[in-house]
Amino acid sequence: MERAIGRAYGPRRLRFLKLRAEIQEKLGRRAEQVATLREEVAGYEALPKGHASPSALDDARRRLAEAERAQRGAKKR
Repeated sequence: MERAIGRAYGPRRLRFLKLRAEIQEKLGRRAEQVATLREEVAGYEALPKGHASPSALDDARRRLAEAERAQRGAKKR
């Protein structure tokens, strides 16, 4: 996975980041998942206008907010 992310760029790289965040969620690695999602959101925000996808950015922001809530909830326990 890391090799693919390192070699990819643009929207393809962001899809790899989404997949990595999903894997990290399944493994219970909340802090790593949040970091990956922040990287994904930053990547979508940095895309040029022709490559940007507002719906994908909104989805990434939503998943980041959910992951941050889950991480805060896990810390309180």
